[in-house]
Amino acid sequence: MSYVSLRGLTKVYAGSDEPAVDGLSLDINEGEFVVFVGPSGCGKSTALRMVAGLESITKGGLHIADEEMTNVSPQNRDIAMVFQNYALYPHMSVGKNMAYPLKIAGVSKAEIAERVQSTAKVLQLEEYLDRKPGNLSGGQRQRVAMGRALIRSPKVFLMDEPLSNLDAKLRVYMRTEIARIQQDLGITTIYVTHDQVEAMTMGDRVVVLKDGVLQQADTPANLYSNPANMFVAGFIGSPAMNLFEGSVSNLDGEVAVHLGPNTVPVPAAVLAAHPSLPDKVGQTIAVGVRPDDMYDAALAPQYEARITGTPVLLESLGSEIVTHLDIGVRPMDSTDPDMEDLTGGDDDAHAVVARFSPHSTVKQGQPIEVSIDTNRLHFFDIATGNKI
Repeated sequence: MSYVSLRGLTKVYAGSDEPAVDGLSLDINEGEFVVFVGPSGCGKSTALRMVAGLESITKGGLHIADEEMTNVSPQNRDIAMVFQNYALYPHMSVGKNMAYPLKIAGVSKAEIAERVQSTAKVLQLEEYLDRKPGNLSGGQRQRVAMGRALIRSPKVFLMDEPLSNLDAKLRVYMRTEIARIQQDLGITTIYVTHDQVEAMTMGDRVVVLKDGVLQQADTPANLYSNPANMFVAGFIGSPAMNLFEGSVSNLDGEVAVHLGPNTVPVPAAVLAAHPSLPDKVGQTIAVGVRPDDMYDAALAPQYEARITGTPVLLESLGSEIVTHLDIGVRPMDSTDPDMEDLTGGDDDAHAVVARFSPHSTVKQGQPIEVSIDTNRLHFFDIATGNKI
């Protein structure tokens, strides 16, 4: 049974014709870590604030632990929220900042002291309890903000872009810390971020939003390997999935897709997973290939499907060579409402991206054979954007 239930949550602001959140329905299990992710303006923070009670619900319902919460005031929802700016009291010590919610609630001094110590231990803040926030690092201040929220043992823990003010290295450290703390405490958590890497590395499930509408809610692995539509396919993954128009044909009884001058056969196992693909023969569809599934053919002879491309840009990262290739077909942009290319005629306009082994001898401007793992092809309906 779900612990938090969003039932058609809708938010329409005064003076707006378009909902900021449109019919969001989602069931969250007790102890689950769910991440809302999407581009700016997709409605993820608005949805979180509706759960918190900081935004009114225009339409729909909210249940927490089997209790109707749609019109319950924020202080009576038994939730705790952490914002990106920490909102700590600068004149109070770490210990007093953490204790403040319990003091306001009338908890005894003895219990407050015990809970401050136990929470500080979980957050590894024991040695900082007497310091002021101004004497702490960004990561330490973030942990204090978490401690002040967690000390109340809320039913639901909400986090809105909590790492956005930290530098890149500290963000990596803090996201592992937050995941560890959530697992240790087992508190049902909803976490909002615009960073899909954060979402994929932290969440038990990831909820992808676009224009206020839920696109897909799934495990990180399933989002990556089985995106429900072109938007999810292009949004999840770094570098993003390559998407291009391709025509479907039947060659001597075998289905193939044509990407510009390149022909790629579709294996029987893939057809079994996409049974409606043969119905698209003679039609144009969107074909997706992740950069991870494209290889320097000289180093990956096990993949028989080959296309030819000319490298227009190489990014050597030590562990891999991110290779931008012109394969004679212009890639699509899944984030564009009309699924149109947004490259604007740049030199890299026809480039698709592959992640080559660092042992590749690829050279810029010199044509190269590229192998494709055809078992991991993706197909989408261009008109709807949905997976075929």
